[in-house]
Amino acid sequence: MTYKGVYKAHGKVFPEDPLEQLRLAICAVFDSWQSDRAIKYMQVQQITGLLGTAVNVQVMLICAFVGFPFMLVLVFVT
Repeated sequence: MTYKGVYKAHGKVFPEDPLEQLRLAICAVFDSWQSDRAIKYMQVQQITGLLGTAVNVQVMLICAFVGFPFMLVLVFVT
């Protein structure tokens, strides 16, 4: 199943706008901060006193790679 197929199977439409995709990716990082899995991980690893998480967005422009210009956006979670 394709990535867009997974969205469709869950009754959602994959956003075509790159800025909307980026916004949703960043929201997913922040929303996951207080998930049960994240809380359990921090307990097991004895991580305390953190106020939140961060998202670093880096853009790298690569031109004429195999004759096709494109832009690569890297999102790092720290």
